[in-house]
Amino acid sequence: MTVSVSAAHAQTYIAPGSAGDIELNGDDVTIGGIGTFTITELKLKSAATLKIPAGVIVIVNGKFENKAGSIITIDGELILNGTENENKGEGVIDGMGILYAPNGIKNKGGATIFGNSRTYPDCLGGCSYSTLPVELLSFDATFEKNVKITWSTATEVNNEYFSLERSEDGVEFYEIARIEGNGNSTEVIEYTFEDDTYKSEVEYYRLTQVDFDGQYEVFNAIRVETNMGQTENTFNVYPTVVTQGKVTIEGEKPFQVKDIQVISLTGTSNIYQPNTSEVGFRNVEVDMNGLQNGLYLMKMVSEDGNEMTSRIIVK
Repeated sequence: MTVSVSAAHAQTYIAPGSAGDIELNGDDVTIGGIGTFTITELKLKSAATLKIPAGVIVIVNGKFENKAGSIITIDGELILNGTENENKGEGVIDGMGILYAPNGIKNKGGATIFGNSRTYPDCLGGCSYSTLPVELLSFDATFEKNVKITWSTATEVNNEYFSLERSEDGVEFYEIARIEGNGNSTEVIEYTFEDDTYKSEVEYYRLTQVDFDGQYEVFNAIRVETNMGQTENTFNVYPTVVTQGKVTIEGEKPFQVKDIQVISLTGTSNIYQPNTSEVGFRNVEVDMNGLQNGLYLMKMVSEDGNEMTSRIIVK
């Protein structure tokens, strides 16, 4: 079935559903309602216009052609599943939505796609175009033992990765992680990252989305309170029977060592102040290689005033 619309009609509404071939010849057509409209072939010519509102998905499974000054305004989605897709002869595709062409689209003859006149003859894995590379649904941060950052996207276009940034003052941000994006997607995708290296009572987090071509978009920062302002911290020491010369002190929250002593309980040594090295913001490694075999008491004081005492056996 072919639906042909001529210039005699000033405005035509087509309800979502399905049809065969649609050819618009100089008319002004809007896809009405909310839902999915499936078409076999879609052709526009003679300065025709087609509007796809938000909430409407138009799927073209066969040939697509937009030419002779015709204009398609996409605020919803236009999906071109066919292998013959052309935007030419000063054809215009614009709007705030998404155009997705799994088999590519030829853009030529002064035509533009979202203001760009580049030619897309082939796109490995599909071409996707939008004025909004990522539609962010949510971006939140909560604190329990770590800072848990979550965000979700409704759509993604050419999304290579997210750069997650952190700041202690809300002004100067620095990158703490890169999370791989999903390229092109029209489904809701959820992301999670846990930050256990936070440094202050209040942290700020910001997302930067980066395309495959290097373009990027920065989203607004969010604020979260941590437990750094609380003085109480608990520690775990392992191993308590030392055979390899090193002991690790692990805090429930980040800490820095102010002083550490190892006191002999068997008379082999009095007080030993070992070297320490931070292997993480919650972990400190203690060198026990200078000690003889025996029973020892390890005492540690952190910069925020917390204390830890543990018995250690060196073999």
